[in-house]
Amino acid sequence: MVRNLVGTLVEVGRGFREADDVRDILDSRDRRQAGVAAPPQGLFLMEVACQGESVPSCRSTEFYP
Repeated sequence: MVRNLVGTLVEVGRGFREADDVRDILDSRDRRQAGVAAPPQGLFLMEVACQGESVPSCRSTEFYP
């Protein structure tokens, strides 16, 4: 899902889509309407938040000093 979102946002940034298209795509719940999935290299989850509350960090200091 993240790769689809990133790919779609890149298309918006390049002018191939309108910013309003992103909301429509999310509301449709149909990945086929999204842009080409971004490559996985360099993408990783930094934080999860729900209803305005941040989930406590569980980062390992081994990888993230």
